[in-house]
Amino acid sequence: NRCGRDAVIVSLINCGTSMFAAVVVFSVLGHMATTKYDACISATNATMGMEVALNKCKIATFLENVGSGPGLVFIVFAEIIAGFSPPQFWSIIFYFMLLTLGVDSIFGSMETILTTLADSSYFKKTRKEILAGGICFCLFLLGFIFTQRSGLYFVEVFDAVSLPVPLLVIALSEVLGISFIYGMKRFCDDIEYMTGSQPNIYWKACWYFITPVSIIVILVATIIQWVQTTLMYHPWIKSLARPIAVPYPGWLSFLMTCIILLPLLAIPGAALADWFRTRKGRDGADSGCCSRSSTD
Repeated sequence: NRCGRDAVIVSLINCGTSMFAAVVVFSVLGHMATTKYDACISATNATMGMEVALNKCKIATFLENVGSGPGLVFIVFAEIIAGFSPPQFWSIIFYFMLLTLGVDSIFGSMETILTTLADSSYFKKTRKEILAGGICFCLFLLGFIFTQRSGLYFVEVFDAVSLPVPLLVIALSEVLGISFIYGMKRFCDDIEYMTGSQPNIYWKACWYFITPVSIIVILVATIIQWVQTTLMYHPWIKSLARPIAVPYPGWLSFLMTCIILLPLLAIPGAALADWFRTRKGRDGADSGCCSRSSTD
């Protein structure tokens, strides 16, 4: 199996799919904003004149308010699909696609967690089916926080804060560990042993320079943006009959910081635990050798 070729093909398909989806989504959002802008111009021009209409109706405002996040899926696209014929069929197809997309995405995460726990010494004797069921049940219980009346706010916070930094740090640790700790030559020799050929210069350049630098730049930019931005949510104010921007409470920011640090601390924690385990085994072996020598 030509793993290098398959990796490039999958990457190109992934990027192409993302670009195609972006073109479709932003085309739809632009169409909706333009439709609302034209309706505003027509209604205001009929009563107040074109000059007032041009000052009052701004297409940038409609683009900003057209929707994002969960609202984009469950409000904006629902409104778009309602205009298709027949809307029931397209609604079933669209939301079934979202369901399969979510299930497919969780497969990778579940397999990562399951494989990591199954390979550890703590769960080696546990059947894989029981371990998978326990993980799913724990995730099911944790998911209740997103089903409350305030669940949408937690979804936005987790999506904006808790995911990018840990994923970037873990990816950076992996590429640095392989390239500079385990050693590029040993890694390439392992690949040659498994595939029969050495990786070409493109892959070595990516592992040595392109990928680490790219991840570091994105990580620094993400942290700077996070520090400079005040995380806001938009509750509906009944007296004003509109949502207003309100900063999240301090305790939630502290909770998000702990959630970010939790997966990051696993990296040095696991390294220290392995170091102490190795040192303890070495000291035990040395003491055994010394005792045998003294006996002799």
